[in-house]
Amino acid sequence: MSSDGKVITANVVNTDTALRNSDIFTVINRISSDIASCDIRIGEPFKTVVDQPNNLISRYNFWQAVISQMCLAGNAYVVIKRNSQGIPERLEQVTNSQVTITLEDYSKDITYTVNWNDERGQKDYKSQDMLHFRLFVSGQETSKLVGLSPLDSLIPELNIQDYSHKMSMAMLKSAIAPSYTLTIPQGILDDEAKENIRNSFEKANTGENAGKAIVLDQGLQLAPLQINPDIAKLISNTTFSQTQIAKAFGISDSYLNGQGDQQSSVNMMRSLFIDSLNPYIKSVESEMRMKFGVPVKLDIESAVDIDNSGLINRIVQLTGSVKGSTPVLSAEQAREILKDKQVFPDNILDMKGGETNDTSNDGSTSEQITGTS
Repeated sequence: MSSDGKVITANVVNTDTALRNSDIFTVINRISSDIASCDIRIGEPFKTVVDQPNNLISRYNFWQAVISQMCLAGNAYVVIKRNSQGIPERLEQVTNSQVTITLEDYSKDITYTVNWNDERGQKDYKSQDMLHFRLFVSGQETSKLVGLSPLDSLIPELNIQDYSHKMSMAMLKSAIAPSYTLTIPQGILDDEAKENIRNSFEKANTGENAGKAIVLDQGLQLAPLQINPDIAKLISNTTFSQTQIAKAFGISDSYLNGQGDQQSSVNMMRSLFIDSLNPYIKSVESEMRMKFGVPVKLDIESAVDIDNSGLINRIVQLTGSVKGSTPVLSAEQAREILKDKQVFPDNILDMKGGETNDTSNDGSTSEQITGTS
């Protein structure tokens, strides 16, 4: 919207339309996908329901949806259904629009009223039966118990990006930027004369004549049409908005603009990304630990180290196989770690001869961890 030439930004960013922005989609897809890929370490009987929340959706897509909702709205709600012994046996996500929160008393509890929009109607749940994942709690009077979305901080940036895209589309659709202008020194011409000159010029320089030398009548001037460089820069420059979006979600903007940090190694970039996921991981771990009453740990390495190369490199260093490194792990301990992580088939790690055992010149036995890697 505009008023008297001034840009007026919107008050909110609609979560339903936010994912239509490719930069926001990329950020949320990357965060939610990686966290959903994590191995959630929790003891039984909770492990079963965490690994298979319900029969309607897979484990990966369930947690991907939960994290996506938390990123978009700042809050994600999952109802816990327990059996007669109080053991969780089913998890079901509900959207933010279905939930109403009532604070009974600070010394009592929070009630979550869920409108299921089906035959179950409207039901109340105590806090122990609701996983309420909050991304960021500001502590303000109106948001002491609910999270805030990073989208709330991106209203100006997203509006600039939206106006830039709309301006680009308008220019392309309206074709208001022809390549050249013809100037005629004969003064003011009527529309018919202008049309004849334009058609004559196009006929002489298109079709079979395209690419040939242009011949102009004396006095006729041909000049390329240029767009105001400031406007062109605003239209084409999306780096600012990408940087702001990445900053709001706490990750490197190299994941959006496709330009990695030239000064950083792949391992350093991966380490920085893992660190950036910490607020999202802690939000999940702390809430599940509080409601289930048992330790919970999300193994992010299982998500970002797909080929186990990072684990293998660390083990190689810890076994002293790298020149200048001090041995911390024995070969047997390294083998157990690799076996526990299922890096290699069991029959390879359990071999007692061949390439897994070798005798050095001094008669000692040296496990070929590096060779196995």
